[in-house]
Amino acid sequence: MQSDGEPDWLAVRTAYEDTSEPRHIICHRFGISSWQLSDRAAAESWAWHRARQAEREALYDPRVAQRIRRGESISAADYLDLLRARRSWIARVESLVADYDALLSPTVPMVAPAIAPLLASDQRFFAINALLLRNPSVVNMLDGCALSLPCHLPGQMPVGLMVWGPALADDQVLGVSLRIEAALAAAVR
Repeated sequence: MQSDGEPDWLAVRTAYEDTSEPRHIICHRFGISSWQLSDRAAAESWAWHRARQAEREALYDPRVAQRIRRGESISAADYLDLLRARRSWIARVESLVADYDALLSPTVPMVAPAIAPLLASDQRFFAINALLLRNPSVVNMLDGCALSLPCHLPGQMPVGLMVWGPALADDQVLGVSLRIEAALAAAVR
């Protein structure tokens, strides 16, 4: 773990490469606009919750209800455009990662935040919430599979290494994760 709370990615990569079966692994960011992630989720959430929310909105967390309600303004045409763009993006990403066993990224880009400031400010809550959802949302947008391995040192704040891949790569992701887990355990000893 580095002093800024980020996992030491070089140490993770080195530990993995030192195993008996080196594989191609990349640590890479894929850019996708936040509107594509949030609009799709909002539209799909609104479609599912609109009747329930109309009948029982008081039972919804106000912040969750606000995020769901954003989907009300997304037209069917815009949603279909979003689905087409998503299919195109998935195809591009799958072709870029086809030669790799798995991809690595932080599960979330920060250690767990204090709760009190988030409860006190909607603006702070939504900013931190978006940050925490950023990396897993990319995998969700990809229809991919992922798991998170604890990779912090004893006595430090917990952080996770997300091992992920495209749809139907579960066996590869699990196999790579088992090897990384063993390498991380050996490095801590």
